[in-house]
Amino acid sequence: MLESFIEIEDKLVKALQETAFMTITSLAIAVVLGIGLGLILYITSEPLLSKNAPVYEVIGFIANTISSIPFLILMIFFLPISAVVI
Repeated sequence: MLESFIEIEDKLVKALQETAFMTITSLAIAVVLGIGLGLILYITSEPLLSKNAPVYEVIGFIANTISSIPFLILMIFFLPISAVVI
């Protein structure tokens, strides 16, 4: 067991570094886009300085669509499992 771990140690370290890089990069992109969309929604909402209903509606639709994608993926993943249970 220990010999097989030593054989793949270099590949494992490289794979972990690549995974960490992809995770940190996607997190940074999500934070920047999320804060940007959130600020646009906050600024264009009704009681604030710059009421802009069309921009608010479009950005709100985009934000709601993006936030529902993980649920849709989970629902599609559980379809075969629910077919077995029912």
